[in-house]
Amino acid sequence: MTHTAPSNEAVQSAIHQAAQAWQQASADDFANLFAASGVLIVPGSRWIGPTAIRQAFNDFFATKTDVLIEVRQMVIQGQHAMVEWGWSDRSRETGARSHAEDAIAIDFDPAGKILRWREYIDAA
Repeated sequence: MTHTAPSNEAVQSAIHQAAQAWQQASADDFANLFAASGVLIVPGSRWIGPTAIRQAFNDFFATKTDVLIEVRQMVIQGQHAMVEWGWSDRSRETGARSHAEDAIAIDFDPAGKILRWREYIDAA
């Protein structure tokens, strides 16, 4: 029997791995969660494929540090997930901490790789 969606446990694990990658500033760990044609979309920007996603991650950490994430809700249905998390980071230049509330729509391939990660960000 062929499965068309990863298990709920695999999806949940990938989401927690993504949060951990951000908190540990690990571009490789985050980018490796994506399929070869996986897309990361945030307001105003889009990156396709692990190489571009890795670079975007590193570009972010050139100006930010000390990311903290609190996963608040996760809804998983087949290969789709919706996540709500609280995010904060610190500016390398000023030391000021910024906060945001994120809602993230994520689509997975059958192997559990991310096909699409679409963030909706409410900066506090």
